[in-house]
Amino acid sequence: VATAVSIALKADKLIFLTEESCLNENGDLIAQLTTDELKHLPPAPLQRGVFNAAIESCEAGISRVHLINRKIDGALLQELFTHDGVGTLISSAPYEICRAATLNDIGGILELIKPLEGQGILAKRSREKIEMEIADYFVIERDRLIIGCTALHCFEDFAVLACLAVHSDYRGGARGQRLF
Repeated sequence: VATAVSIALKADKLIFLTEESCLNENGDLIAQLTTDELKHLPPAPLQRGVFNAAIESCEAGISRVHLINRKIDGALLQELFTHDGVGTLISSAPYEICRAATLNDIGGILELIKPLEGQGILAKRSREKIEMEIADYFVIERDRLIIGCTALHCFEDFAVLACLAVHSDYRGGARGQRLF
């Protein structure tokens, strides 16, 4: 019923309270999955129906489906009001991706690095300089927000890693390592 109603309403998000968390083979929470990844994940018997509902919802246009273990105290609040939540996010496309930067990312890059430039942690870069070197930049984008960036400037005999930055709200999740 929830799936049909959310599809009919063209909801942006659907939240399921489940009997158990989505865990990997090491017993760690799987924070996010695409529908393709979910299709190949062997569900526990109690998860089969909710996995199918999540896939159906995303394929019908629901941007995000959250699977939250109902047994975790305050799980719904934690999922809705923290950056990474306590459940598993299902989406058709990856929710957070590392990719080559484009000219459209320059504003987000500048916003990300400005506080670090102000503290003297990063060298100052103008919009024009970043625009000229945009082919050297990579970003981590999460829900249309640039949360990390770096540049790899290649020369004939060497390369220089520059402008490695991760938004302060998203540090501690190995994002800097991904960019490196």
